[in-house]
Amino acid sequence: PTRRRTRRRCEGTHNPGQLRNVVPFVTVPPQALILAGPADGDEAQVAKELWPNLTVVGLEPNPEAVIWQFAHGWPGEKLIGMALSDRRGVGKFYLHHDPKSRLRASRLEQDFGAGSVEVNVTTLDDIVPICLSGETDLMVWLDIEGHELQALRGGRNLFTSGRVRYVNVECLDRLWITNEKIDRFLTGYGLKCVHEWNVQKGFVRDKFYRRD
Repeated sequence: PTRRRTRRRCEGTHNPGQLRNVVPFVTVPPQALILAGPADGDEAQVAKELWPNLTVVGLEPNPEAVIWQFAHGWPGEKLIGMALSDRRGVGKFYLHHDPKSRLRASRLEQDFGAGSVEVNVTTLDDIVPICLSGETDLMVWLDIEGHELQALRGGRNLFTSGRVRYVNVECLDRLWITNEKIDRFLTGYGLKCVHEWNVQKGFVRDKFYRRD
């Protein structure tokens, strides 16, 4: 579909200010952003404002969100109607019952549960060679409602390559065992958590990792 430059925000889906929170911790501007779960595309818009030469690869499982983004001028360069996981296949995603957040989808039925869609899933190791050629200093941004560990595990080759300089993970506080595994996974590949803040206190927090 033809992309238009005009943007309109769908209120209630995301807080793009989260991306601005990490700017003081970005030592080298990233060449590409892999954005999993962009929903309304606000994070991509902010990223392009911060780093105009950035290549943005967005992976969004909700078909309605993909249509919405194209209709309102997806600001990145590549938008893919798929989700990230630890292997290729098909996954069930549950839709949000709140009309203001209708563009969001989750693998966690107990959080959303207003119907579901089945979409194709892929891995970081599969999608990066297709969408990105020689870009280094990659930033991986995961906002995928509790499926972050699986998405990271699908990128073992990518992390081994050393191309990933930054990773931001939005963690659900109640999944503390999973969050510990995420931390061990990333630190095992030389990334260190340099910033952490509460998005919704007691519920969601963001953790920003960097390779120095």
